[in-house]
Amino acid sequence: MMTTASLARGVIRRSSAGWTSTHAASSCSIHRTANGSGGVRHIHASNSPSPLLFAATATASATYSSAHTLSPAVAFLLRSSNYDPASVGPGTGPKGRLLKGDILRAIKEGRIKKLQGSGEMGSAAQRQAQQQQSSTAASGFSPTGRRERSHTDIPLTQVRRVIASRLTQSKQTIPHAYSSIEIRMDELLKLRGEWKSSGMSPLPSVNDFIIRACGLALRMVPEANAIVDPKTHEARMSNSVDISVAVATPTGLITPIVPTADRKRLAAISTTMRDLAKRAKENKLKPEEFQGGSFTISNLGMLGIREFSAIINPPQACILAVGNSVQRIDDSKVDAFATLNLLQQQKKKQKQAAAPVKPDINKLPFAMSKAFSSSTSASSTAATASSSSSSSSSSPPTPSTAVRVPFSTYMSVTLVSDERAVDGSTASRFLTALKSLMEQPQLMQ
Repeated sequence: MMTTASLARGVIRRSSAGWTSTHAASSCSIHRTANGSGGVRHIHASNSPSPLLFAATATASATYSSAHTLSPAVAFLLRSSNYDPASVGPGTGPKGRLLKGDILRAIKEGRIKKLQGSGEMGSAAQRQAQQQQSSTAASGFSPTGRRERSHTDIPLTQVRRVIASRLTQSKQTIPHAYSSIEIRMDELLKLRGEWKSSGMSPLPSVNDFIIRACGLALRMVPEANAIVDPKTHEARMSNSVDISVAVATPTGLITPIVPTADRKRLAAISTTMRDLAKRAKENKLKPEEFQGGSFTISNLGMLGIREFSAIINPPQACILAVGNSVQRIDDSKVDAFATLNLLQQQKKKQKQAAAPVKPDINKLPFAMSKAFSSSTSASSTAATASSSSSSSSSSPPTPSTAVRVPFSTYMSVTLVSDERAVDGSTASRFLTALKSLMEQPQLMQ
């Protein structure tokens, strides 16, 4: 399609079809737009003309007076919707000129009419347009020449609509601050493994430990257990530690609440969370069981996410984003490991230096080599006998300690806080308390 824009406005004077270019094998339609003096101001040529559009243009030029000039916006609106400008009536612009508001008002009032092809020309145009549409649908290509891809529409549930609205409002209106820390999980995993071996039921999950630790940490740092009034923007410390835990359901994300999490034992938290998660997936939660809360935990570590940043759930002031646990070299033990390795290397070198040098018997004469081999075999036999007798009389030697690379399991957590209520100092104190509790799980029993 070739379009040349005019610097002046005009009225369609003449339309011609069937013009064939030497450079294009398809027919083109040319529309000439002229001003009042008859000068050509606009030429529109299309190598894939729409027959209905051509018929509408021809009808409009025959029925609409040339005294009414059309602005580009009005002309596009009429042409794209196949409206009859004569049915709108005189416009409200200068000299009865039609404005965009006149067209929209006529559409709203239902006064505007659509252009219809008349006679053989209109029916032929309609048939040709229908043939083009059917051939386009059969070939799988859109009118623009691009191949259409099949898709399935997924309806937006009311839950997802509310979640999207609240999270958009949170991201736009709440100043988010991010603080991250790594927690060593060796002791916690060891304790949980012992409980599992002993057949403890119900066995608390790592998420249950996190809920318990957050409850105790919020008791130690109550400034982090805050909500912000969306109207007055004032922070309020909540007296009850009610922790919301994000749970994925088929209809969307929901946050059931573990009330008074700082006063519950691990077994009670585990039982409560199992019940809440089950009823949340079955859509059987009561409104008071997922509305409210003073702190939120979002754990994607079980899905393999190493670390991420969550969005604050208003009116709460904090949300903890929990990643998965990974093994890596323990930084605190690297120096000790390097020292032990160096000592063992030095000891090995000392043994090598103290060992007697054996001559190469291949370079000795035959008699000397035979005597040397017999003497070495006798000495080795005596040494073996003496060593066996000494070992039998004394206690067995302790095996040397094998050098092992000091690996530890670390979990990354990110606290996202509302700067209006929780500043960086408060966030740091909360994360320090959480780290201390998680690394000493016996304090949470």
